[in-house]
Amino acid sequence: VGYIFLEIFLNLRWFAVKENEAEPCLSLCVGGHTGGETLLPLHASLWKKILKNSPKKELVKKGTVANLLRLFQIPQISYASTSAKLSDKTRYDYFARTVPPDFYQAKAMAEILRYFNWTYVSTVASEGDYGETGIDAFQQEARARQICIATSAKVSRSMSRWSYENVIRSLQQKSNAKVVILFTRSEDARELLVAANRMNVTFTWVASDGWGAQESVVRGSEAVADGAFTIELASYPIPQFNDYFTGLHPYNNTRNPWFREYWENQFQCSLHDLGCGKHSLRETPFQPESKIMFVVNAVYAMAAALHNMRQALCPNSTKVCDALKPGNGRKFYRDYILKVKFDAPFRPPDTENVVRFDAFGDSLGRYNIFHYHKEDGRYTYRKTRKCPENFNEAKFIGFTMYTTCIIWLAFQPIFYVTASDYRVQTTTMCISVSLSGSVVLGCLFAPKVHIIMFQPQKNVSNLRVATTRFSVTTGPGSSFSQASASNVVPTVCNGREVVDSTTSSL
Repeated sequence: VGYIFLEIFLNLRWFAVKENEAEPCLSLCVGGHTGGETLLPLHASLWKKILKNSPKKELVKKGTVANLLRLFQIPQISYASTSAKLSDKTRYDYFARTVPPDFYQAKAMAEILRYFNWTYVSTVASEGDYGETGIDAFQQEARARQICIATSAKVSRSMSRWSYENVIRSLQQKSNAKVVILFTRSEDARELLVAANRMNVTFTWVASDGWGAQESVVRGSEAVADGAFTIELASYPIPQFNDYFTGLHPYNNTRNPWFREYWENQFQCSLHDLGCGKHSLRETPFQPESKIMFVVNAVYAMAAALHNMRQALCPNSTKVCDALKPGNGRKFYRDYILKVKFDAPFRPPDTENVVRFDAFGDSLGRYNIFHYHKEDGRYTYRKTRKCPENFNEAKFIGFTMYTTCIIWLAFQPIFYVTASDYRVQTTTMCISVSLSGSVVLGCLFAPKVHIIMFQPQKNVSNLRVATTRFSVTTGPGSSFSQASASNVVPTVCNGREVVDSTTSSL
């Protein structure tokens, strides 16, 4: 079942991009800025009931999926929705996701700036929930780190190539801001790089997962992208699904209504011609969607929750018993979905990845940080090295300090009581110094050496940030009100907001 869903998911993602709309997804998954692609435990008749009362295009366009399903008390598990708004349980109290909310990567981006001491930057965001919510989260993190925002700009799908050049010109007006933060969709990031390349303008880019490690974003603009730091959700490939999908054929895969059109687009042929069906998906390089891992985790999480609920309510039955009828969405979400915890399926050996949700229905934030630069005559993405994602240095520092304090507190009375015997004092001093040094070596240095020498699989480049959350409001006067879309955006510098006349919202 999981493979079938993934196969249709890939075709629908392609179809949605091709048609520039997400409406075909509604039968199995829901596309939209707020609702995101979502796994729903729905019967077909219930879907018809929902869609009958809500025009499809309005459902998708306005991103009201989560609110709509709340009325029916239908839990959701999303594998692609990263909007921070969805953590608000007063509005989305049936929503869970196997991807982390965007404020995790906003915090990671701010940490990159702090590490390099880049304290004066410009920002560009895509219009819509992803870019605007993400950049708002970044600005809050920037304030906390005394990072100044020189100018802010927005880009939209409807912009022409010349409009992207105007954005680059607005960034150039702040000549001291050499670093630009991008919280944009991949197509907006690509157009910005193309415009910068035409204008022969270079910046140091720090970009969200909308850019990630996609070669299509930088193709043709490698020189102006040189030196960029980009963030991408940490994931791993699933070879089993790759083998399954590349073995599909339009004649043995009739259950998927979009597969024939996908096939014709892939090989630029018509299945009315005999030669078209002789191709194979193994002929061409297959690059699966990077979110496949999260789709698998969402499928397994929903299945695990259903399994646990059936075992709890129907302990003496292998079928659906009367205790499950009618279904209680609130109880299912609170008592079973939020309490799911299992090792992620298909993970590579020696890889730790647990699927579970916090009280907000969110998953842990794990990211890879890439540095795009020229290497051996060609440009490439290279992962940056960080401490292992599960390495918590704070507990080792705390234990070291506590133990050191105990040693020296014990030393003082011994030293003063034996003031008449300098030999005892000298011996006590030597022992205390030796113990202090041993504690530092054993508690701070030894754990790092142990991981490097004996657990190298944990010495990965994933960046796991803290789970501190930020507030998101949508009322008048908030960061998501109409006022935030004006042409004058506050410039934040050292905790103070000043109006910058050159700040633009394009």
